[in-house]
Amino acid sequence: MDQTFEETTATEAEHRATVGELFTDMMRDLTTLFRQEVDLARAELMEKAERAKGGALKLGAAAGLAVVGVILLAVAAMLGLTLILSLWMPPTAAAFVSALVVGIVLAGAAYFLFRAGIEEAKAATPVPERTLESLKENAQWAKRQLR
Repeated sequence: MDQTFEETTATEAEHRATVGELFTDMMRDLTTLFRQEVDLARAELMEKAERAKGGALKLGAAAGLAVVGVILLAVAAMLGLTLILSLWMPPTAAAFVSALVVGIVLAGAAYFLFRAGIEEAKAATPVPERTLESLKENAQWAKRQLR
């Protein structure tokens, strides 16, 4: 009978060690998983930042060229309108009216472009969606494991 008691006690000790080891393994796995998720979020944000940086440089160059182009087009439109208006009014008045008309048209176009840009900027999000989805899935998995 002593032998059976000792065997039972030894089996219980092995079982306790196994449960402890399982818990330790689970905590180690959860820690590793959390670190991997943080690394994934960091990588995803770096990728988005690199894309945004390249896009921002191209946008800056395009904006500079566009400003020069718009200025030249505005001067050409103003000179052409001045030439046409000078047939009916004094050249100084024609220059003033043509500059006013071209300025109003450009300001209106700028306003509508600005509004469209604001709407698009509001729609963009810097949140790492894939990482958040993965974190939600991992949290659900961890809850199922703890049951």
